[in-house]
Amino acid sequence: MSGILPNIFGRNTDRQMAKDAATEIARIIGGKRGTNSRYVIGEPFCPYKVSAHSADFWCTTFVSDTSYVFRANHKLPSKEICSLVDLDVHLKSKPTSKLHPKKHLAKLSAELGVDIYTDVDDDEVFIAKILLSAPIRKILRGVDFYPVLEFYACPLHLVVTASMQSPAHCAEQVQLFHALIIAIFENAKARAFSI
Repeated sequence: MSGILPNIFGRNTDRQMAKDAATEIARIIGGKRGTNSRYVIGEPFCPYKVSAHSADFWCTTFVSDTSYVFRANHKLPSKEICSLVDLDVHLKSKPTSKLHPKKHLAKLSAELGVDIYTDVDDDEVFIAKILLSAPIRKILRGVDFYPVLEFYACPLHLVVTASMQSPAHCAEQVQLFHALIIAIFENAKARAFSI
């Protein structure tokens, strides 16, 4: 079975280019490069990964020759921590799930310069208050959304799939994503514990 998946998903991947990119990204962000044998349906095959965790999040960038996937997941999602999930947004592209329909937040999208989608019953004023808060807005302004294919954020998870412009560009964006997940999490904690 181990030979079948690489043949299906990774046949066209230039592994040396992916390794060189992952090595450079790890050097820039101070992370650790490793190999990746995970195959995720709907995502590019990424034979390398760069880990650079924070105090609260497991942060890994999966690296291919032409794309990358950044994933941040909370380390200890206890019941109390999970109660912080009051924000659930997709940026740039609308998810196609029929189980969880999304609505476009046109006014907020225009203000941030990128399309924002959220659950149909979410309050746009509430979402705007979070995404337009000074720290989060500043980070979002630095994100280069042009190469982004998928962007999902909530206080406990951040997933970004993007085309690889260069290892240096990827490292710069990954550092922003690190800062963004921490800012969203801290914002959620401040809301929850100020009540």
